[in-house]
Amino acid sequence: MINIDQVFSTAGIEPQPYKAVDCALVPDCFELKVNSTNDENIWQKLALVAEQTGYYPVFPVDGDSSAFMPEIATGGGGVAAPELVRELLEKGRIPSFETLTDFQSYDLDEWVARKAERCNIGNFSKQRFDHLPPPMDGKLLLLPVRYSWQVPAILRLGGWNAHPHPAAHVAMQKRWFDKYGAQIVSIGIDTMYMDVQRPVRTREEALALAAEHLAYCWDNVMQGMGDFTLSGAAIDLIDSNCWAFWWD
Repeated sequence: MINIDQVFSTAGIEPQPYKAVDCALVPDCFELKVNSTNDENIWQKLALVAEQTGYYPVFPVDGDSSAFMPEIATGGGGVAAPELVRELLEKGRIPSFETLTDFQSYDLDEWVARKAERCNIGNFSKQRFDHLPPPMDGKLLLLPVRYSWQVPAILRLGGWNAHPHPAAHVAMQKRWFDKYGAQIVSIGIDTMYMDVQRPVRTREEALALAAEHLAYCWDNVMQGMGDFTLSGAAIDLIDSNCWAFWWD
């Protein structure tokens, strides 16, 4: 039996009310009720010890953790009943969590370069847009993974419309975690907010990162607050500790 009280103790926080939930057909997930005046502090402390405890915290966007419950999105963008999802998993029709963590062969550089060819660089003339802090509304999911970059895998996130396949999520998220200390704070079916410990500081760095953001979330650049150029996206990334993504 999972001792969630031990997770709280390791994080150095007071025990929080919680309940077990069946999240994306993965057992041993928990939903916490946290004090809205202390939710960011609780997330930070739990994230800091996730490698040790085996549980990583994420806020479900709009508090809707039901979006990741047994009725999960299928590869075609529809929603399947739990029984059908289990059948598809058994037949290998949709990937398991173990399959999605096997991402080493994913060619990120080729993917990014191919997408970037379709976007103008621009001239760094756009007015800067700063994203608001990640939404946190008092409900927190504890998922049985040690790292932020494993979250899209365990939730089987993506694979429909412009939403990357879960393996692409994992590969890019691990790159950003290793390079920038970027971690997922809040997540929904089509939205994501990240905390960034080591943001880019120069235009050159920001342009390279903007190309990765373009490949990862085309809508951020082509439908977001930019000027539809890589430099427009880069301006917003310089010195930014918060990244936001939205997939159409």
